[in-house]
Amino acid sequence: MMNKLFVTAVLGLSLATPAFAQQGQGQQAPPTTSAFLRNMYNGNKNNIIRSAEKMPEEFHGLRPGTQEEVRTFGQHLAHVANFNFLWCSQAKGEKNPNAGVNLEKTLHTKAHDVR
Repeated sequence: MMNKLFVTAVLGLSLATPAFAQQGQGQQAPPTTSAFLRNMYNGNKNNIIRSAEKMPEEFHGLRPGTQEEVRTFGQHLAHVANFNFLWCSQAKGEKNPNAGVNLEKTLHTKAHDVR
């Protein structure tokens, strides 16, 4: 009984392997980790830039609540910019060109936020 099951499993796998190999032909290889991360970064960057451009100037100070600890829309954009400077400089092995500058405290208009 066990031998029949083993033989059936081996036979099934041996028949499935060529079909699986043929199925993979013509398909693209999965992206490398760096390509995946670059695509994610560019997608997120485009979404953030488009939302900043679409948001009217008078709403860049919009705070989704009454608590002062909650960032405004413009402060969220500045927060993302702060960390992009930090992470990109670390990834490049360079000094952060924006070190010591907190954009959340210095940017107050749409013209500054969108850059």
